[in-house]
This record gives sequence, C-alpha cells and structure tokens, in this order.
Amino acid sequence: MAYAALMVHFDAAPSAHRRVHLAVHLANRFQAALIGIAGRSYVPTLMAEGLTIDSEETDCGQEELAILADIGREFHAATRHVRHTEWRGKPGHVGNLVSNEARAADRHPGG
Repeated sequence: MAYAALMVHFDAAPSAHRRVHLAVHLANRFQAALIGIAGRSYVPTLMAEGLTIDSEETDCGQEELAILADIGREFHAATRHVRHTEWRGKPGHVGNLVSNEARAADRHPGG
C-alpha cells in the first residue's frame, strides 16, 4: 500500500512528540509527505442575552499566531529526517481544522 501524504496533529501536549515520532517513522517507511496541523483548542460558544458568539468568528490575536509559529518550528525540527514536510498551523476550531485539512491532504500533489 502506498501513501502520498500522512497528517499528524502536533501541539504542546506531552504526547505530541510520541505521535510525531510514529508519524516520521511511517512517512519514511512509505516515502510519504508528512503534514503537521494544529489549531486553537475548543472554546465553547458563549451565550449572553440571546446573542451567540461563535469562537470560530472571533479574531485571533498575535499571541495565538506566535504560538502556532513556535509549534510549527518545533514540528519542523522534529521531522527534519522526512523527505517532504508541511506545516498547517491555523487559528480556528480544531475540529473544523482537522476535517478541512484532512480533505486537503486527500488531494495532496502526488496522491
């Protein structure tokens, strides 16, 4: 079986490096690109006097972008032995990010 691309969620959690280690092994074994993704943790919708504010619609701050950039640098350092890597750290709800990026990975060039 051949894989053009594999995707792994990488964040600041202690288990992230174990996941990436396994993903690096698999990417090298199958000669696949490795795509790292991360996003904002789930923040429930806020309700105030009938007004709904979806966390997806709120502006992300510079701090969030800086954190995602730091995580991306850490991802690239951890995956330096993989032929092709991509980092897709994007602000937004993690659930939506995973599903959107998974669809994009299905259409990864060479796939």
